[in-house]
Amino acid sequence: MLQVFWEFLRNIKFMSTVNNFLKRGRNLPLFFILFSAFLGGSLNAQKISKYYTVMSQKSGNLYYIEPEYGFTSKKDKCDLTFDMTYLSSDDSLILNFSLIHPEIIEIDSIAFLQDEKSISSSTQKIFIEDEKKSWEHRYASHFSMEDINDTFLQENSPRLAIYSDQSTLIMTMKQNHWKKESDIVSKIIRMIQVN
Repeated sequence: MLQVFWEFLRNIKFMSTVNNFLKRGRNLPLFFILFSAFLGGSLNAQKISKYYTVMSQKSGNLYYIEPEYGFTSKKDKCDLTFDMTYLSSDDSLILNFSLIHPEIIEIDSIAFLQDEKSISSSTQKIFIEDEKKSWEHRYASHFSMEDINDTFLQENSPRLAIYSDQSTLIMTMKQNHWKKESDIVSKIIRMIQVN
């Protein structure tokens, strides 16, 4: 009981000290810097549960990782989103992607290009649909879970190559956006690996 009383007195003293600092204004900038650092740290700790869904299957848990946005090519006027599906009893995952492009193209394969390690996969067409003034190309590809994990652990944003019958599209993602997306996907993969 005595400890609770002393803790109460310390808190009152701390609050009066904070109030005195605020009244005097001397350490107001320091207070705001510390408060901002605390607030920023709590915002960076993201909860990953809203970025994936898991369903129990006979052959294991099926994980669906929500769509990732941000790969673009201004030169070719196209952008790409992708989502991933992983069955815990498999070694590979399915990466489905949607490419919005001004023309209809037949896609052969997709690759994540990085300095240390590049990975690629052949693709299977799901559909091609009209998307206002462009075309949505929906394709599926398979990557090993280990390769995808290595890719999302990389600090620098990879380039994404789309190989088609006509040309090669090179797409990029902004570094700050890659940091956020790769942190989320890496945490999800880590969670899958321990379950």
